[in-house]
Amino acid sequence: NLSKLDVSGLNKLNYLDCSSNNLGELNVSGLVNLEKLTCVRDNLEKINLTGCSNLSFLNCNYNNLNQLDLSGVNKLESLYFSGNNLVEIDLSELKMLRYLECGGTPIKRLDLSNLSKLAWLVGVMNELEYLDCSGTSLRGEWDLSEYDKLVSLNFSNTAIESLVIQNEVLEILNIS
Repeated sequence: NLSKLDVSGLNKLNYLDCSSNNLGELNVSGLVNLEKLTCVRDNLEKINLTGCSNLSFLNCNYNNLNQLDLSGVNKLESLYFSGNNLVEIDLSELKMLRYLECGGTPIKRLDLSNLSKLAWLVGVMNELEYLDCSGTSLRGEWDLSEYDKLVSLNFSNTAIESLVIQNEVLEILNIS
């Protein structure tokens, strides 16, 4: 069980799995060849991804992250951050994102609008008040009956076929 990991200078590293340790912090900044990072159950409070411009896969499920800065990580296709303490996250730069897993977080607002390649959204977010999936590639059947705090929901310009929502506080619903 590692409590410290220094991978600085490993410039050719393209895959790192450091899961199930007690790291607290992870600095992979400057690893321009890093494509896949898995750091599940590491007790992480901070991940520095600065300069990881080729990262396409990030799984940081079940840590203690309060923030996750994804700026400059524009090639990300798969992102997993379930079971963290994130209240907000900016995904607007992730135009290549296809798969997102984010359940069990206290996020109140999730704006996925115009992430046109996003085809999978997995995870129940009970605190969610605002969800915008407009312009995504989401399809299929959606049961949002557990989302009882949802005030605004936008599924416009998607290919969803069925929507179930049982909610007494919903004010805005756009499914055009």
